Amino acid sequence: MHRIGKVVRVEGSGVMVRFERPAACTGCGACARDQKTTTVYALGSAKVGDIVSVQMPEGAPSALPG
Repeated sequence: MHRIGKVVRVEGSGVMVRFERPAACTGCGACARDQKTTTVYALGSAKVGDIVSVQMPEGAPSALPG
């Protein structure tokens, strides 16, 4: 799954990226239950506030509610 999100924090050799939950996720609950946003750690470099593209593995519940 390809997602576009906003960098909210720089951490070590990567960044924390926040995504708005897509409308298609309504009712699924696999990643963030009732949350409207999801935050994930991604390797790479960017600054807080940057809009970035992240390739997420299909079906991987690697998101943190946020």
